Amino acid sequence: MMRRGHKVRVLTSTHLEPGVRARQAGVSRSLHLVHPSKQSGKETSLKHLYSCQKNNHFLLEAIINDFHPDVIVVWNLIGVPRSILWSAISSGIPCVIAVHDTWLIQQLNNDIWTNWWKNSLPAKQAFIRSFLKLSGLSHIIKKRYPIESLKRLVPALSFFCSRDLQQTIHNRGFAFARGEVIPHCISTREIAIKRFRSNKLDRLLVIDPLNEDHDPLTAIKALLELRNRGQTRFTLDIYGNGERSYKNHLQSFIRQHRLEGSVRIGNIPTVNLPMLFLSYDILIYPAKKPDPFPDAIVKAMAAKLPIISTHEGSCRDIIRNGENALSFRRESPVELADNILKVAQDTDLVERLTYTAHRDFRMKYSVESVTSKIEQILHAARRRARFL
Repeated sequence: MMRRGHKVRVLTSTHLEPGVRARQAGVSRSLHLVHPSKQSGKETSLKHLYSCQKNNHFLLEAIINDFHPDVIVVWNLIGVPRSILWSAISSGIPCVIAVHDTWLIQQLNNDIWTNWWKNSLPAKQAFIRSFLKLSGLSHIIKKRYPIESLKRLVPALSFFCSRDLQQTIHNRGFAFARGEVIPHCISTREIAIKRFRSNKLDRLLVIDPLNEDHDPLTAIKALLELRNRGQTRFTLDIYGNGERSYKNHLQSFIRQHRLEGSVRIGNIPTVNLPMLFLSYDILIYPAKKPDPFPDAIVKAMAAKLPIISTHEGSCRDIIRNGENALSFRRESPVELADNILKVAQDTDLVERLTYTAHRDFRMKYSVESVTSKIEQILHAARRRARFL
């Protein structure tokens, strides 16, 4: 956006992901987080929560008064009490909500500020709440820092990363479930393109969370099916994070069927990730319930790596069977094995699939393409505000 001449300011939390620079131009890392999984006696006290609210609302008001934005874009409020979103909506500045994952749904039940007013509390905090209600102070506090359900929000505009997520938001009863679908973007700097291909396509890759919804076990079973057919040259590397119990379940299956030499499970590499796809020949995406947007598929498209995927959920927005990928039914290792052999034995098919997939990437998922779509949404929100 800044390269296109727009002025941008980012207000985000003090939390910092590994590899992200602490100081960046135009970025204020000062919002206080109150995360449900990190509750303590101190964090659930009214004093701590009120201080967090006061800090966050002051910061929002300060940046609005200093920067005078034409549009406010709300990207993700996980861990930030949702009352700040109501303040953004009521600021008089057109507000656009970007629904790029399930953060809105998580906020429905995991907002600590709302839960303090509605749920059971330890005796001391319950007494304080009762006093505030009897004295009328609770009305004043909640008017300043609202606890209303996000389902009632009516932003200027909204957009979603997939039709599947948009339908999920609609089914949950949100008032603004109608909007544009704008996918995630992938920078070409994040991915190295596979320009040379081996004659033997036998190195299989799964890169996704390790859990039953994403179902890496089906990929392992497909490799076992290939071995039972005498196709022993294939190897499968699975990268992902997940619960130890599920990893142990996968490892037990691998040992039981003596696949130790063919299947490897590891964490997603944090170093040299752009080069990862160059080491493999086929991406497998076996998810039964995909993420709101399956980034691994789009990265493989950018890298010109052939893709074999289920056709569930958000994958339906991306995958066109026989055109830019091959698809198989969920939990169908035999069908997956058939498709692996199709790709491994047909170089013309591989070239056709990867050419179309890479073209789709450039047209739909590149930074330039997605930025243009977001830019259009922001201009539309600004125009709409002028007529209200």
